[in-house]
Amino acid sequence: MDKQDLLKRFQSPDEKLLFSKVLDRFFLCQSQCVRTFTFFLDPIHTVRFLEILRPFEDEKILAYGGASGSERKMLGFAPAYQDFDYSHFPIDRLSIGFQQKFGARLSHRDFLGSITGLGINREKIGDINVTPGNAEVYVNRDISGYLCANLIQVGRVKVSAEVKKAEGAFWDGWQELKPDDRREMLINVSSPRLDAVISAAFNVSRADSAKLVRGGKVYVNWGLVSQNEKGIKEGDIITVRGFGRARVNEIRPLKSRYAVHVDKYK
Repeated sequence: MDKQDLLKRFQSPDEKLLFSKVLDRFFLCQSQCVRTFTFFLDPIHTVRFLEILRPFEDEKILAYGGASGSERKMLGFAPAYQDFDYSHFPIDRLSIGFQQKFGARLSHRDFLGSITGLGINREKIGDINVTPGNAEVYVNRDISGYLCANLIQVGRVKVSAEVKKAEGAFWDGWQELKPDDRREMLINVSSPRLDAVISAAFNVSRADSAKLVRGGKVYVNWGLVSQNEKGIKEGDIITVRGFGRARVNEIRPLKSRYAVHVDKYK
C-alpha cells in the first residue's frame, strides 16, 4: 500500500491532510503490531476512508463512536491475530448536569463552544446530545479527566461533568441525527429524484441543486453522489454541504406529483 498513491484520491488539501493522519495510524498498527485509533471523524469521511482501506485490509478495522447509534466515530486498527472489539476504543461518555430552569435554552452549539473554549481540539469530541437538565458527550479518554475538572460553566449556566459507563447511554437507541435542531417539512415534488428533493427541501432552484450535486457537495447515506437523477427512497439521509441534512421519512404518490415528508437538520 503506497501512501502517496492513496492520497491522490483526494483533491482537497484538507481532505488529503485528514486522510494522511488516518493512514499514519493505520501504518503504525502495521509496523508495530499494536492497536491504534484515529481521532473522531464525521460520518461522511468515516464511510469514505473505510471504503478505501478495507480492500487492503490485513488488519482488523472497526469504526465506533462510543455507542451503537453514534454519528461521529473513530477508526480503530488492530493486528489480525489480536482480540479487538468496541471495548478497546479510548472513548469516555461524559454526563454533564445542570439545573433545567437555568439551562432550558442550552444547545449542542453551547456545549461544543464551551468545551473547545477550554483548548480542546474538535477532533477529540464525538457526539453531543442535550436533554432537559443533562448533556451526554463522547470524548477521547485522554481529555475526560481534564474536562471533569475544568468544565464548570456552559454559557452562563453552572454545570458539573462526570464520566459515566456506556451502558444505557442515550445513543444506544439513537439514529444518526439529533432532535434538538429538527424541522419537520412536507414538500411537493414532480418526482423523487435527488435534485428535485434537494431543491424543495433546501429552498434552492432546481439548477442550483444540480450544480451542488455535480460539484461534489451532496451525499446520500454518507456516500458521495454525482448523479442528479438518483432516486430517493424512504429512510435516505441527504447531506448537502453548507445547507444541512434531511431525512426522508415518507414518499407518497399523488395524481401527478409526490408528497415527501422530511425531517430537516441544520
